[in-house]
Amino acid sequence: MPLFELKSFFPQPYFLFESLRKDGSMKLTEPLKECLALANKQNFLQTLGIPAASVISALQVHGDTIREVSKKEGGTVLSNTDGFMTNEPGLFLTLTGADCLPLFFAAPDVAAVGILHAGWRGLAKGIIGKMVDGLAATYHAYPAEILVAVGPHICAMHYRFPDAATKFADAASAVSVYSDGAHLGLGAIAQQQLMNAGVLPSHLYLSQECTFELADTYFSYRRDKPSVTEATLFGIGMTKR
Repeated sequence: MPLFELKSFFPQPYFLFESLRKDGSMKLTEPLKECLALANKQNFLQTLGIPAASVISALQVHGDTIREVSKKEGGTVLSNTDGFMTNEPGLFLTLTGADCLPLFFAAPDVAAVGILHAGWRGLAKGIIGKMVDGLAATYHAYPAEILVAVGPHICAMHYRFPDAATKFADAASAVSVYSDGAHLGLGAIAQQQLMNAGVLPSHLYLSQECTFELADTYFSYRRDKPSVTEATLFGIGMTKR
């Protein structure tokens, strides 16, 4: 991820990060005590100077569950979760991904942050709108003030999706037809859903990096088809108010 761009897009005190393939897989699996990715995660967080006790993680399920969290849950891994939000500085929200969308949210008007993992299932369930609505309902954030960054993800050229026209009938512009059938632009759908939820185009950053194409940099489930899923870690937090 071009962090230099995101650092200018997200003002202090917001801190965004994402691991790379060279850092090893961060995909959490149960039982956690036998999960080899935990060591990779700990080593990566140490390089950032982030203590494990201030990090919250999830066992993701491609759903639409978003949880409000606090420091008392720091150092834990929550099940059945694909999104977090908080207004507590010093707590870092993390998720993992390998082709799906990593979405970072900041609400400067109320000092709150959020994070989402969204594949086609989450998008179809409206997880993006639920995050914007959640920040508004929980912290009284104004959607037009929310900043959103969509990190590296698989691009439409490499994301064949035969059911695209039926699953996303309201997002025809995100569906492309190639010689092998319909392809889906996850980033384009996210962009449309964010603007429908009230996020301003000028407050939206959409990465053009494709996880499928950048084999030395990112994991890609579609490209590698691994027997055990590998993924990068991405996160956001507030260093101070």
